[in-house]
Amino acid sequence: MHWQADPVALQVGGFALRWYPLLAVCAFLSAYQLMRWCYARDGYPLQSIDRLIVPMVAGALLGARLVHCLGFEPEHYLRNPIEILDMRQGGVSLHGALLVMLPLFVWLHRTGHPGLLAALDRGTLAAAFGLALIRIGNLFNSELVGISTGLPWGVVFDRIDQVARHPVALYEAIAFLGEFGLLLGFYLRGWSARRDGLLFVTGIGAFALVRLALDPLRAFESPSRLPFGTTGQWFTLIVLLMAGGTVWRGRRPARVSA
Repeated sequence: MHWQADPVALQVGGFALRWYPLLAVCAFLSAYQLMRWCYARDGYPLQSIDRLIVPMVAGALLGARLVHCLGFEPEHYLRNPIEILDMRQGGVSLHGALLVMLPLFVWLHRTGHPGLLAALDRGTLAAAFGLALIRIGNLFNSELVGISTGLPWGVVFDRIDQVARHPVALYEAIAFLGEFGLLLGFYLRGWSARRDGLLFVTGIGAFALVRLALDPLRAFESPSRLPFGTTGQWFTLIVLLMAGGTVWRGRRPARVSA
């Protein structure tokens, strides 16, 4: 299969609406609506969502962009720092979004938001669907291409070269949709009511398995400066450790600010 998709969804004069930012916006909107649905279904006040949404979106965007630029391509972006602001070609790190959002959740908990783990459970469910949309945006940009393969489902990304490669962005989109279906099934069966944090731990574990399994298939992946593994795999391990710390911190009572 040859992949020749145009990354521009709509062109009107000098204005170009690209698939990647369009799908990224859809990812955030869908996550917001899914969290509102969960909160309404479970009897939580919807005002809690409105309090969370601004720091969530701001933190996710800031962390995702900075970790991609400075964690995966530091040499290029330190030479051209103004390009950090240009997201038209994509270039965000899911690890970065998580690394910033987890401390934000802890901070909200410490300042009086009592439902830290409940919010994380429902946020993880909502985020899984959004991650799948973002990976489809990567596919339109011909990003996250894999190493060469002779398998029948190998894809030739014509914007890159004429080599049949693993479509890693498509693999991850399918995996995250599967994760969303799994978490939704667990949620509807009442897992979130059994023990706070259970859906969050399951979702983070599934995310880590996907990244640890698929990162070695990526072409042009940044090699780790540590003895083994890729940069993405090391960031995945950091996210796992921070998620464990968040669950531990979330089980302690919130400190209500004066």
